[in-house]
Amino acid sequence: MPAYVDQNIEILRESIAAGLMQPTVVVDLVVKQVTAQVGQDSATTPLLLTFRKFPENFSVEQKKKLRDEAVASYEKEFLPSWKKLLAFLQTDYAPKARGNIAISSLAGGKEKYAILIRRLTTTTATPEEIHKIGESEVARLEAEMLAVARETGFSGSLEEFDEKLDAMPEMHFRSKDDMLLFCRNAVMTIEPELPNQFRHIPLLLFGVRAIPEDREQATASNAQAPAPDGSVPGWLNLNAYQPEKQFRYDKESLTLHEAIPGHIFQGSLARSQQGLPEFRKFYGNSAYAEGWALYAESLGAQLGLYRDPYSRYGRLASERFRAVRLVVDTGMHAMGWSRDRAIEYFHAHAPEVSLAEIDRYISWPGQALAYKMGQLKIVELRKQAEAKLGTKFDVRDFHDVVLRDGTLPLELLGEQVGKYISERAK
Repeated sequence: MPAYVDQNIEILRESIAAGLMQPTVVVDLVVKQVTAQVGQDSATTPLLLTFRKFPENFSVEQKKKLRDEAVASYEKEFLPSWKKLLAFLQTDYAPKARGNIAISSLAGGKEKYAILIRRLTTTTATPEEIHKIGESEVARLEAEMLAVARETGFSGSLEEFDEKLDAMPEMHFRSKDDMLLFCRNAVMTIEPELPNQFRHIPLLLFGVRAIPEDREQATASNAQAPAPDGSVPGWLNLNAYQPEKQFRYDKESLTLHEAIPGHIFQGSLARSQQGLPEFRKFYGNSAYAEGWALYAESLGAQLGLYRDPYSRYGRLASERFRAVRLVVDTGMHAMGWSRDRAIEYFHAHAPEVSLAEIDRYISWPGQALAYKMGQLKIVELRKQAEAKLGTKFDVRDFHDVVLRDGTLPLELLGEQVGKYISERAK
């Protein structure tokens, strides 16, 4: 850890010298997070949790020896280096942070944003094109959401329906354990239905756990891949912060996205392919991986979920949130939007999502575009296959073609699906 921190401080010094700093709003958030971590002593830090809960077959001597070594490492190596990082951020980096949130405010920023879009979406779309796609998708999805709201007998606006849902106690969780149980039950519902949609199912060794308290406020739910040899399980790391304020209706789509048949399923299948070289098994790009995971959310009805209008509404709201990202990311980084304008748009079109998302887009330009751009490509390819193959179309074969080569740039994915359509048509 000391070497890691020293190396990163050097990289940050180079960034300052090159004029490539993060905005103040991002730096302030990082300083708060590192401050919280530095404030934990060895008796309470989650980093040493394993050394406070040994398996029963460890002897007293083994426990003491390992615990003493871990505490010494924490106190003599981790904490001093983390305090050094905090001091650097506060005294050296923060004063040089930029005031403008847009990457376009940097020298050559417009070109930098175009490079990031190309890398993160694997397309040649311009910010303006992506912005329009986002606006169109938000409008389409909100029309579908309103139709689902009508199924419940509601006659008001989407904003009023969201307010109604927020006021319904049954739409929220009672505790972290309640939320964890809900998502674990969703996993148990999905697993037996996977053969209906997939020819090949990988070893699925994973669990669902809450993100540790020291970083739950600033960390979104995410997937952690299992070890390729099955020696270590994967995890759906769930943001269970303030569960009583979180919605129940969007957690089925979250489970589909992060776990199965989303990230954990796709990654495990890629790494289990025998005919791929190693770099193909582990290569990743956001457009494919996040596009697949967002597409996976649409498969819930075929996998035993989305049995009521509220969960279907949640699925559409989840997709709308990804469409909102197209508008907000390009708005801030290419079209002169302020952070306040982005927040205003977020309030209007993704009221169920934490505003921490806005600062994520500021700190990581272009990544938020990958989800919807990738999903739209997969949906487009499926429609092509269905139209050209007719009765010969089998969704299990289509999913196999999309997944069997591991992660691909979208252009190559299109080529592979094109070959499959041609061969199947014969």
